[in-house]
Amino acid sequence: VSSVGSTVPSMTESAVWLNALLDEMWRVPLEENVTPLHVAEYPDFITKAMKYSRRKQSCREATGRGKNKSTLCTDMKPYGGLEPYISSILGEAVIEVLTSTSASRPSDLTYISLHSFTLGSVPPIIRGMRLKGINDKDSTVKLDVDLDVLLGDSSIVL
Repeated sequence: VSSVGSTVPSMTESAVWLNALLDEMWRVPLEENVTPLHVAEYPDFITKAMKYSRRKQSCREATGRGKNKSTLCTDMKPYGGLEPYISSILGEAVIEVLTSTSASRPSDLTYISLHSFTLGSVPPIIRGMRLKGINDKDSTVKLDVDLDVLLGDSSIVL
């Protein structure tokens, strides 16, 4: 650990730490009889994607995890976490674009909607970070983050 004994932590070390957090928080498996607090508040297109991914038996192969148990592959288990939350925000933006562009749609297309949407089981990877500023008054830190998103098993169904 390069920042031990240092007053300034390494940004690379911070990226590794944040990646470990993302890995644990991306999809959090739940007990079969437990309903996550906010699942009822998820839009319909997220719950449909959750049901589909729960039935998907090939998750471990798609993410390269083989037969090892992984919190990312929640086959047959309900899940919560950052992925359904972020997917719901992005899905709402997709719906807004679909409804606001009705004037530019082809005349033979009368209706289009979002059926299901998920970012997939693999969390984004933080490649690097750069400190942009600290505001003690607001207790905020601004960072420039170099982020890679692997969309191998992501899905958008219109």
